[in-house]
Amino acid sequence: MKPDSMNREIKSIDSEFEILKQSDTHRLYQLRRHTSKNDYPFNRFTAGNEKSLRSKNMNALLTRAKTFFADHYHGGSMKLCVIGRDSLTDLERWVRKYFDGVKDGPKSMHLINPPKPIWDPSKLHVIESVEGLTALQLVWMLPPYSKNNHLEMPEVYLIELLSNKSKESLYGFFKEKDWVADIDVSLEADYVRKSWNPKAIVNLMEEFTPKNMRMDLLVNSLDATAVNLRRVIRVTTAVPICIVDKPGIKMWHQILTGPRGLGKQASISNSFSVSEDKLVLKFRGCREKFTLFISKFWQNFKSFSPKLESFESFKEEMSIDLSSIDIKEQSEHMMFTMLYEGSYDVKEKLENLKDISFADLQKFVTVFYSQIFIEGLCYGDMLEKEATEISEIFERRFEEPRTPKVRNESASDRVKMNHPVSRKNAYVFKKSETNSMAKVYFQTSNPKYKLNEEEDGARLSLFSAIIKEELYDQLRTKKQLGYDVSCYKDVTSGVYGFYIYIVSSQYDPDHLLNEIDEFVNGIGSLLENMPEEAFKSYKKSVESGLFDDINSKWKEIVCKRYKFDCHEDYELRFWYDKYFKESSPSCRKFSVGIWRGQHQEEGEESSKICGKSFKTAARGEARCLLHHGSPSLCGGETIGGEKQRRVKGG
Repeated sequence: MKPDSMNREIKSIDSEFEILKQSDTHRLYQLRRHTSKNDYPFNRFTAGNEKSLRSKNMNALLTRAKTFFADHYHGGSMKLCVIGRDSLTDLERWVRKYFDGVKDGPKSMHLINPPKPIWDPSKLHVIESVEGLTALQLVWMLPPYSKNNHLEMPEVYLIELLSNKSKESLYGFFKEKDWVADIDVSLEADYVRKSWNPKAIVNLMEEFTPKNMRMDLLVNSLDATAVNLRRVIRVTTAVPICIVDKPGIKMWHQILTGPRGLGKQASISNSFSVSEDKLVLKFRGCREKFTLFISKFWQNFKSFSPKLESFESFKEEMSIDLSSIDIKEQSEHMMFTMLYEGSYDVKEKLENLKDISFADLQKFVTVFYSQIFIEGLCYGDMLEKEATEISEIFERRFEEPRTPKVRNESASDRVKMNHPVSRKNAYVFKKSETNSMAKVYFQTSNPKYKLNEEEDGARLSLFSAIIKEELYDQLRTKKQLGYDVSCYKDVTSGVYGFYIYIVSSQYDPDHLLNEIDEFVNGIGSLLENMPEEAFKSYKKSVESGLFDDINSKWKEIVCKRYKFDCHEDYELRFWYDKYFKESSPSCRKFSVGIWRGQHQEEGEESSKICGKSFKTAARGEARCLLHHGSPSLCGGETIGGEKQRRVKGG
């Protein structure tokens, strides 16, 4: 291991440390470790940062890393599982090729005999949330696994029991008293279970005592008046809230508690989500029980009506959710306002949320029910007759005959056709955020011309597979721009696009965007010099993943493409030149730059650009579009050198 490699890894660790500062889960995890008994192995931090690592002698640090590797990275402590589509002969050949150099070692496990209790049971730990959350968490440390514990798994039985949400469950008891909004019971490990052992379950239940319990309270403020346990547990919100353009839809999650519990008992899982302007219900399980369960579910769905007593609680929860978005979610909101009509930034959503009344919600629900159009996919071993019966369940419950007018037209009409190269800038929504972010989007299909959508989608998948590793290697590993460096393909409103983003604690968005541009400009050379065998390997990998499951087919329905078979001719180089080079008339590139909270505290003088305070631009009072990537944060929107009026909501 060379000194340069050590320095790169230390910077990576520090970047991860900065990112995790904004995670309540990680902060609480670190607090639990720090407050445990000193003689217990749990009393360690899982990672350091640049300050803690550079305080040590680099030679000593390198020696310790090598010793740790020699002690633990050997065949005796290794378990390898290989799963693939290829033959066993090929899989074995690959294992021998890549793992033959692993040295032998003793097959032994370190035994831990933890002291009890691990924490002081008389203390309540209160931590201030950076995500705007309020929660009470109870933790019990379970004893080490016994000889047969991995087969019997008594803790899994208790998890099933405690997480059940039927009326007679622990959740039902608390919910009836209006003490909780939700209960989440989890375990930090999972194994194959052969059978239940009642004695092992009873023995494990003896560990659930106050002396072995730890309490953590997550609150919005450490103000003494805010730390009120009774008030915390009396939250009336029924379920987590999804944020969409039409707030009334979010509250329909209330109806899921009963039917979802029945679905779990019937071995049917289901999900309820919002995708663009559509409400998506998904069911998985034994087809013999599908018809009865879906009938019950749809009956509950159609009978739902919002309740006045919970309306304000929902609004408050939605406001908290919007106000506590992280930097990635903020970038998505900003990008959508640039790409799609009817999209709003966070500030506009918060302002509009305040104006929504209970009467508005009731009116919306009524209109929504009158305009429902349902399109579904039955996938698996279900017979055609059974699929028809499910279709009739929905059709019978329409109060009036459906007309073609209720069908949802193509959402691609919402796509903006503004200037091909544009950029928006802002400060992070949370001032405590220590990272900056740069994000770039390339639209790779034209919503007005849909002749070759399936080819565009396949090329995009191939392009993503080829450059993902190169992007990580160049910008993350070699240049150390940030810990979170990635790219991904996207299909929204039936329009294909490609995202590249970097989250960094060291560099500002201007520098990051320049680095992304430099990388994108070099992709052409990468494609030209790629060996034919490597290209074929990428192509084979992508082909095996296209349209191979229900999710792929469902995306075809949602985007109204209906292309369930795919035969591709990859002209990737021409495709790249067409959509990723700014000199091409088909290139549509959108960029987002988000500055970390530190810049807001340094005063307006240090953030003045183009003679106007950046703070004003970040508030959305003056947003900017940049022509051909030229940096500008001046007031107003600039398109091709001419000022344009800002259209609200656009």
